[in-house]
Order: sequence, then structure tokens, then C-alpha cells
Amino acid sequence: MPIHEIDGAKLFVHEAGASGPLIVFIHGALCQHDDWRHQTGFFANGYRVFAPDLRGHGRSREQPGPISVERFAADVLAMLSAAGTNEPAVLVGHSMGCRVLLQIWANAPDRVAALVFVDGAYLVTEPLGALDEAARARRASLAREQAQALFLGSGKGRRASFGNMFFDERFASERDRMQAHADSLPASVARELMPGFAAWDVMNLERILGTVTAPTLVFASTCMDGSRTRRPLRESDTTAWLRALATHAPAADVYRHYDAGHFLMIEQPELVNRRIGGFLARHGLANACHSG
Repeated sequence: MPIHEIDGAKLFVHEAGASGPLIVFIHGALCQHDDWRHQTGFFANGYRVFAPDLRGHGRSREQPGPISVERFAADVLAMLSAAGTNEPAVLVGHSMGCRVLLQIWANAPDRVAALVFVDGAYLVTEPLGALDEAARARRASLAREQAQALFLGSGKGRRASFGNMFFDERFASERDRMQAHADSLPASVARELMPGFAAWDVMNLERILGTVTAPTLVFASTCMDGSRTRRPLRESDTTAWLRALATHAPAADVYRHYDAGHFLMIEQPELVNRRIGGFLARHGLANACHSG
């Protein structure tokens, strides 16, 4: 599998498929490209598929920082350029990866054909709207401090977080695999990344989301309460992420799921693949074999 050297870091990317539209799968925080294995295999028949291990993760775990949403977005764009890929790509992100998708859009909208968000989140209690920059900066600083308190130390916050991502014991082995992977990463990754993307949300999420004109598909399956404990989404739930989408991206196709955990693409891969394929077909981006 290819290794791309980007700004002094050797970054791994899983590539599959020889031709067709380009689709890029971006994993979440403390995760890895293999979380998309049910999608990369499926879409390799008819697409050119990229699934990188972001800096500090997976097979890119020992690479130097900084570790941030902004750095990840720049790395993905550099990987695509290094691979000689210049056409707009379909970007699919999970959890923290949804933020990377938005940052890529902000950096290079001409490189984006469509966006697919799989159980994204917005780490505020309510959308912030039109805060002035000084107030927004204060909120971002507070969000960073709160996340630092959660993720500093022995990794307890990290383990608790992964423990609340699967609610069906049939997926206990997946949960344990992900916890083991997260524990194998340099401790600095969580210490840098979690506070960083909490602050990124406050400073950027609504601002960038309001500029998106690309076709957008959203899967929502969980939400977090005030203590950031994750639980399955209920029909009565609305979240800051869903409210921000309704306000800033009202044309997005939103699917709510009430019977799955955070890793919907692992728990219900056939459904996810079918809905992505149908979405791409509606927007003229799909190979015929994925138009169902």
C-alpha cells in the first residue's frame, strides 16, 4: 500500500479500484482507515478509493505533528495531489472525520464533488449563531480547556469514550479492537487532537457549514448528553449538529437511525453502502453498479 511523504511525515493510504470517480474515506479520532473496510471493498468496484491513516493514527501513528483538523485536511489534499489525482472527490467522513471534510471544503472547494457525514457531532449545547469574534474565541478557549481536562492523564477518558460507542454486545470485539488501537497510539495524539477539535467546532463548524454548496448526505445514529456520554439517537432527539445542519445546510439529505451505535458503517454496512450509492447516483456521481 502507498506511503506518501507529506511535510516530513510518511503517511499511509489504502488505495483500491483502478478507475471511476474518486471517493475518499476519512476515519475518526484515534481510529484508522480499516474502520471503512466494508465500504472500501464495496466501492472499489466502480470507483477509485482512498482511505488514509491520518497523521498520528494507524500506520501513520509515529509521524510528527501537529495533530489537528487543519493539518489533517492539508495532508489529505497533499496526498491526492501526490497521487496525481486532481478531479473533485466524493469525501466521506466519520465523527471527527466530518470536521476534516468541512476543513477540506473550506481550503479547496473545487476539489470536492460531494460530502457524506457519518454520525458527526457539534460539541456545543446549542448552535452559536452570529457571535462576534471575541466572544467566539472565549468560547473556543473554554471548550479547549474542558476537553484537556477530560483527555489528560492515564487514558481513562479515551477508554470511557470508546466504551460508549457500541451498544450492541455483538460488536464487543470491534469495541475492544478500537480501544486497543487507541491505547497503542502516542499519548500526545489524544492530548493535542481532542482539545483542538473541540475549539475548532466553536470557531469554524457553523461558519464553514454555511458555505457548503456540494451535495451533502448525513447519517445520524447517536447523540451525547451534557456530560458527553454517548447514547443511541431517539426519535424525539434533536442535537446541536442536527440543528446546525437544518440552519446552514437545509438541502442536505439527512437519515436518522435509532438502532445502531456510533460506527454505523460497521454495524449496518449494507444500508450505508446502499444509501451512499443511491445518493451519488442522484447527483450523477455513481457507477451504475452502485446506484441502488
